[in-house]
Amino acid sequence: MKSSINCLIVGCNEMDVARHLSYIRLKGGSTSEYEYNLKNCAYIENNPYSLGEFSSRYLGMPYSECDSIPREIASIATYLYEKEFQIEMIDSFQRQKQYIIDILAKKHVHTILIPTDMYHSIIPIRDMISFFKTHSFHVPIILSGNVIINETNHSQPDHYVQSVLNSLGGDYYVAEHSPERAIGEIIEHVVQQKALGHGNNVFYKENGHFVKSSLVNIENETYSRRVDWRLFTDQLHGPIFTMASASCSFSCSFCSHPRRKSSHRSLSIKNVEDELNSIAACNNVNTVFFSDDTFNVPLSRFKEILQLIIQKKYKFHWFSFIRCQYLDEETVKLMKEARCRGVYLGIESGDQDMLDRMNKGVSVSDYRQGIQLLKQYDIMTIASLIIGFPGEDHCSIDHTINFINETKPDFVIPLLWFYSSLAPVERDKRKLAIQGAGYNWKHCSMDVQEALKCIDKLLFGIYESVCVPDFRFSYKGLITLLDKGLSIMELKSLVTKFNEYRKNRQLERNHNYEHLGCNPKTAKT
Repeated sequence: MKSSINCLIVGCNEMDVARHLSYIRLKGGSTSEYEYNLKNCAYIENNPYSLGEFSSRYLGMPYSECDSIPREIASIATYLYEKEFQIEMIDSFQRQKQYIIDILAKKHVHTILIPTDMYHSIIPIRDMISFFKTHSFHVPIILSGNVIINETNHSQPDHYVQSVLNSLGGDYYVAEHSPERAIGEIIEHVVQQKALGHGNNVFYKENGHFVKSSLVNIENETYSRRVDWRLFTDQLHGPIFTMASASCSFSCSFCSHPRRKSSHRSLSIKNVEDELNSIAACNNVNTVFFSDDTFNVPLSRFKEILQLIIQKKYKFHWFSFIRCQYLDEETVKLMKEARCRGVYLGIESGDQDMLDRMNKGVSVSDYRQGIQLLKQYDIMTIASLIIGFPGEDHCSIDHTINFINETKPDFVIPLLWFYSSLAPVERDKRKLAIQGAGYNWKHCSMDVQEALKCIDKLLFGIYESVCVPDFRFSYKGLITLLDKGLSIMELKSLVTKFNEYRKNRQLERNHNYEHLGCNPKTAKT
C-alpha cells in the first residue's frame, strides 16, 4: 500500500533564462516586458545570461532563486505541520523534476500546492501546472499567493477572472493574504471529504464555472505566531527571508502592496524573539533579511528589536528594507551594533517633483542625510529607482543620475514602472492620460519605450554606484552571493563585468546613441 502525502508543496520554478524569455515573447508577454528583461541580461556568444548564471560561469559561484525558502512557504508548511498533515516540500521544481515524478508514482499524493508569491508573471506557474497535468492529472492543484490575489481582485470583471483561472489550470485558488487556514480546509475537503468552509476567499469549480466563497479579510494567523525555522534546517542553503510585520502604513502612488496585503499588522516582540531564536538554532544560517515594507517605522519598535538582537548576541548578520529619511545617528549606530550588514532603500527618484508625484512624503535632502549616515557606519546601501512613473521625463532622469552620483549608494536597481490598477495613481488615470496595464503603458509624459531608453541612460550615466539587474537577480542575488562568501568589492567587480556585456549589447543595437547620454567612443564600462 502506498504511503500518503496530504500536500506536496512546490517551491521555486527557476526556468532557463533563454526559455523564460522565449515564453514571454511567444506566450502572452508584452513586447516591453520582453525588452525590459532582455536589458537585464548579458549576451555572451549570442546567448542571454542572467547575472546569477554569469556568476556561475565566471566565478563558479551560482546564484539560484531556490537557495532560500520564502517565508510565505515556511509559514504555510509550519501551519500544516502543526495541524499534523503529512507534507513534502520541493525546493527547486527544475532540479527536482525526476524526484517529483518518483513521488507521484510511489506515493499517494492528495493535493499539490503552488504558492505564487515569488513570481512576477504567470509564465513559471503555467509551466509547472502543465507538467503536473501531464504526470498527475488526477491530483487536485491548489494555487495561493500574490499572483492569485492580483488576478482575482474586485476590480477585475468576472469574465476576466474566469479566463485567467481556466487558463492556469488549477483546481482551487486561494485569494487570501493569509492562506494557511484555507489551504488546510481544502486539504481536509480532499482527504476527508469535508465540506469547504465559507469566508476563506477560495475559488473552486461548480458545474464548469469557478465560484468563490465570500470575500472577507481574515486576520492573518501568520502574524500572531512565528515560523519555526528549525523544521527546515536540512533545506536551508542560503539567507532566511523573514518579517516582523505585514503590509505597509504608507500610500505611495505607484504601489499596490497596501491593497494587496490588507492592513498593516505587526508580530509581537515576543513572537519576533521566538522566530529569531528558531533561526539562531539553525547553525547553518549566516544571513537574515527582514522583508517588512516598513521595518524601521515606528522608530520606537525598531529600536526595541535592535536592542533585542544586541542582547541575544545572535551570530547572523542581517539586511532589511529601510526608510532612510527616518534614521538618526543613534539608530544607525544601534543598527551597526546589532550586526546590520546592509539595507535596501526605496529611493525611487532623485527628483523632488517626482517624489511629490509618487506621494513619497520625503525630500531629496532627507535622502542625502540618511545615505550619508549609513555610509558613515559602513552599512551597505542598495537603492531602488522607479523609471517611467507619470511625470517622468529626461530632466527628472538627469536629476536622479546626478543624485546617485553625488550620494554614491553601493548598488542601484532601476525598475521599470509597473502600472497596477490597484495602486493609488489609478484615481488620476484620466488626468494623467494613463493607458495600458502592467509593463505595457503610456501616459502624459512618456511611453514605456521611452522609459526603456531612460534605463539605458541610467546604466551609462551612473558612474559612482553599480547598477544591478532586476530580472532573475535583484537585491536577493546580492545578499545571497555575499552570504556565499563574496566581499562587497568582489561583488561590485562581478556586477561591473556583467554590465560591460550589457552596455556593449546596447551600443551594438543602437546606432543613435543620444538617449544613452554618451558617445560610444567615450562610454564608461
